[in-house]
Amino acid sequence: MNTLAAFTSYNAVRSALGVSSSELKDDVLDERLFLFVLRKELLAISPNIITDYKIVNASRSKTVAEQAFHEMFYVFCTYSVARHCLNSLPLFSPKTIIEDKSALTRHSESPFKTTIMAVTSMYAEVALNLTDAYSVYTGGAAAATVALPFMRVVTPSYDPVTGE
Repeated sequence: MNTLAAFTSYNAVRSALGVSSSELKDDVLDERLFLFVLRKELLAISPNIITDYKIVNASRSKTVAEQAFHEMFYVFCTYSVARHCLNSLPLFSPKTIIEDKSALTRHSESPFKTTIMAVTSMYAEVALNLTDAYSVYTGGAAAATVALPFMRVVTPSYDPVTGE
């Protein structure tokens, strides 16, 4: 499990962000940074969660608790990586691309506010769901808390230079 693809699919991350494979390429998501940050977040839930996921993932027939844990683990990984891509969203999702990127136009305002709020909200919800599912899977031995973001980056609704 030395790549992000062992935890989630690149298409799932792109889907959570609402971008295509031409806007967010696999080689960007292959960066080890995403894997390291994801592992850190998973280990904050429980030091054994990755090992337990490997066991459940290898199982052909899963109990209800194992299936719930397996699914929430996948969804959490997807939204964790998507959340870390949010700051770069305007850079890899241009407004228009002309002829193989010979010219492109970026959004002047922030059309990504809805996406940022949705991904951040979904991440917080799925983090709690994963903790609950893991607790049921382990019989209550999971950590009860997940570090949730209380502050986030917000782009102003006006241009601070021109005041518009």
